[in-house]
Amino acid sequence: MNTKSILGFFVSLSVLFSCTDRDYNVIKSFPEECNASLVKEVTYDPTEYFIGNITWTNGYWIYELQEEPFFVLLDKDYNEITRFGREGNGPGEFLFPILSKTTAHTNTVDIYFLDRETGRLYNASINKNDGNLHLSELKDFGKNLREAHPLDDGCYICNGFNNRYYFLEKDGEERYLEGWGEEVNEAAELSYTYTPKLQTLSAISPDNNLLAIYGITQQALILHNIDGTHIKTVYIGEEPNPQIYFSQTGTFGGVVFIGNTIVALYNSVKDECSYLMVFDRELSPLKRYRLPINGNILTGNPEEGVVTVLSYDDEKMYCYDLSEWL
Repeated sequence: MNTKSILGFFVSLSVLFSCTDRDYNVIKSFPEECNASLVKEVTYDPTEYFIGNITWTNGYWIYELQEEPFFVLLDKDYNEITRFGREGNGPGEFLFPILSKTTAHTNTVDIYFLDRETGRLYNASINKNDGNLHLSELKDFGKNLREAHPLDDGCYICNGFNNRYYFLEKDGEERYLEGWGEEVNEAAELSYTYTPKLQTLSAISPDNNLLAIYGITQQALILHNIDGTHIKTVYIGEEPNPQIYFSQTGTFGGVVFIGNTIVALYNSVKDECSYLMVFDRELSPLKRYRLPINGNILTGNPEEGVVTVLSYDDEKMYCYDLSEWL
């Protein structure tokens, strides 16, 4: 499907934007709306896997758990290969680890994760066959961070506790992404008492060209080129309200890149349901799938065009077919 050739036509007919500020758009509706096609359901036992996050990489599942052991590696059929990560301050121990990046190689799966409490980034390289693990520390940032994504050129995209994104260059210089460096209080990065109204997480496209930042307290989706330039910011449904902490409209639960599209899990407070929202690579809306579940976390298989939504309410993972966007 050549979405670019038809996008202008659909947008002019079916999508209403409320442009009250040149820095963002408000999306009121989508050109197409339908139900997502369910591929399969996977039940998990929360007493065995107290899941905080999930990701998928080339046929392998990684669960990030909310208690030790912090990580579990499984094959494509959800058979456990190994689990690791103890709580503590000693060797091989962590305080608040969070997934940063996963890659699969011929014999190993590499799990990159940041220990937020210590500001250290690690790589756990796991043998696919026997589960043997080699753990190495990649970077000590010297301060607490919310996120740290390693890039192929040896630089990092970081997010401090003031929720401002910046590049950490090889020479140690910090360079803020466009739109994230204004009026920054550097001391807030070290403070646990400062709580920004807009809190976010982010995802990098498989081709390492785009950074998608999604709001977990507001209905915001923000797109940057990997060089840091701002492409577009959109809000779903209505204007952002800086006076409230959690959006009364909805929030996002993850982003996956499928083909030339960006797929986001959106939890609508107003509609009391979850959606899979599809955008092009300039954040113009293409299609919205209504889900019959309340979704919490999104991951995906970009090669097959399948996305997986974790639902805490149902204690299940639901796989949906979005291969039309490949």
